[in-house]
Amino acid sequence: MPQTKNPTAQITGGVTTGKFLEALSGEGDSLTVTFTLEGGNTATVRITQVQREDGSGCKFNFWGRTVPNTVYVYGFYNSRSGKGFIEYNAK
Repeated sequence: MPQTKNPTAQITGGVTTGKFLEALSGEGDSLTVTFTLEGGNTATVRITQVQREDGSGCKFNFWGRTVPNTVYVYGFYNSRSGKGFIEYNAK
């Protein structure tokens, strides 16, 4: 049976470095952010886990669920450039 790829979308902006650092610090149970996607759509995500990608302090991997439909997501975001991606149905 061929494997199907999870749907992805390109992030074009929407979140500051401070928001991710807040999530890393563990303040609150989770952090809800809204990303701007390619084509002008938005995705609101309740982030449940954040990991720094490197020592720059601007590149992050994140996991969470979309709001309100609670689809699991994984993504990468560079808060300096405002670019990244989000993968839906990732577990």
